[in-house]
Amino acid sequence: MESRKRKRWLIALTVGVFAFGIWFFFLRNTEPSYEGKRLSEWLVQYGQPSWGDSEKAKEAIQAIGTNGLPILVSWIAYDPGSWRRKLWMTTYAPGTQRPRLWTVANKYQGLIQRSPTLRQLVFGGVERAFASQQAFEALGPMAAPAIPWLHELASRSGNSDASRRAVNALVYIGPTAIPALTNLVATTGLAGDILHRNSLEHFGAQAAEFAPFLIEQVRHGELRLASVSADSLGALRLDPVQAIPALIEATSSPDTKVRRAAVHALSEFEAEAISAIPALQRLRSDSNVTVRADAARAIEKIKGKPPE
Repeated sequence: MESRKRKRWLIALTVGVFAFGIWFFFLRNTEPSYEGKRLSEWLVQYGQPSWGDSEKAKEAIQAIGTNGLPILVSWIAYDPGSWRRKLWMTTYAPGTQRPRLWTVANKYQGLIQRSPTLRQLVFGGVERAFASQQAFEALGPMAAPAIPWLHELASRSGNSDASRRAVNALVYIGPTAIPALTNLVATTGLAGDILHRNSLEHFGAQAAEFAPFLIEQVRHGELRLASVSADSLGALRLDPVQAIPALIEATSSPDTKVRRAAVHALSEFEAEAISAIPALQRLRSDSNVTVRADAARAIEKIKGKPPE
């Protein structure tokens, strides 16, 4: 049954990529506008509330609607090249942890706002790329026709910035994009971005569809993914019947971060995690003092007692 469902999804994806590709080919170089302002100008206003009315910009993006999808996807796919990326991320302003580019842009934001040419010079395509992923937040489910192309972009771009922007756009679209995202979890190295609690919170109750992937990562994933997945299971209280035993197993992990994430996740299930008490009691003798403290607090929370 699962294989047939997966096959249907892949067929639908192939057809969708083909159809969107035709649309993309004809419209990617046609930038739509609303009330005399181009989409790219509305994106800047939406992403930088201090530069204008963000609600008006959201209204404009929604009014442009699906007509803007081809060009938004092409902007999301922007690759600045390795030399630019290295320059931006290694040249920090004195005494800060922010690239010098962003520090200068903030200092002169009024001037940059008034000059699209200067804005393009300062930011290049990267500002527009990040603003484009934010546009999908404004569009939400309206942007569903772009799902196949965003999935294709995320799949072929590896772990690049473009692939992560495509994932973020899919998350913003909402539950309609869940099949595409679960496919990416299984077939790419983007699981950490997709399974993070900040991403899954967008799906509400339907985040439960990610529970099997989260549980698998807690049990068999590499350490960072195990920790992220445990945190998501607890924060969203997903599938307690299956999740709690997996989290109990994770309390025996040799990695401190995974043990802490498992303990915290179990505490989020509160009384449902009563079966975890023996494992948590053992952790009160853990070699790590923070794990010991976390375990004590988790026991109190599960038992319904206020922490001391």
